[in-house]
Order: sequence, then structure tokens, then C-alpha cells
Amino acid sequence: MNIGFLIAGILCGVAVLAHGIGGEYTLRRIPTSAFPQIPNGGSHIAKQEVRMSWHGVTVIFILSAVALLTMALTDVIVDTQTIAHIIAITFVFFALDIMIVPLLATRKFSTLLRIPQWVLCLAIALSIYAGLSV
Repeated sequence: MNIGFLIAGILCGVAVLAHGIGGEYTLRRIPTSAFPQIPNGGSHIAKQEVRMSWHGVTVIFILSAVALLTMALTDVIVDTQTIAHIIAITFVFFALDIMIVPLLATRKFSTLLRIPQWVLCLAIALSIYAGLSV
């Protein structure tokens, strides 16, 4: 059993729940009129596109959790090193995206405390790298 991969897989599972439920909780409370009118269907479609993008990230968390838990608990996936590197790099980029975009928009470092998901993404990446060193 690979403890680093196991921890990262469990963290991804936590992220699935937090991101999926949190996203729906947030999006359901934003009025459709708050979204811009876009040419392909108005604000209703704009809201749905945001929801799709949001849950696209949730899907990445799900797939990563499955792959990491599979690598931690079985020998089914042959090239675990490559897959683990790809997943780790993905989460490093998620962390950078979550950190940089709000900082550019607000120009306030307090944003990093208000949007702390980057910490989870870095913890997942670091757990994967710890698993690679075993």
C-alpha cells in the first residue's frame, strides 16, 4: 500500500464532496439575472456554462481520487509513476490558478485566505510526490 497515494486519493474524495456540494450551494443562490446576457442563450445559458465548468473540476477530482486510490491499493495500473506525475502537476496548476486569478482581480493577499482551496490542491500534489518517493 502506498500511503502518499492513499492520502492524496482520500483528499481528492474530500474535495469531490466539498466542491460538488459547495458549488451547487453557491450557484443555486446566485440569481440567473446576475449572469451576463450572452449571444447563445442569455443569462440562463451563461449560468449553466459556469455550472458545467465548475463541475468539470469536480470530475477531475473524482477521476484523480479513483486513479490515486487504485494506485495506492492495487497494482492494476502499470505505469503509476507517469500517472502520478500528471495528476500532481494538474493539482499544482490548480493551486496556481486558484491563487493567481483572484490576486490579479482583487490585488489583495487576503484573498488567499478567503479562497483557501489552493492549500488542498498543494496538499494533494505534495502527498503524491511523497508517494512517488517510496
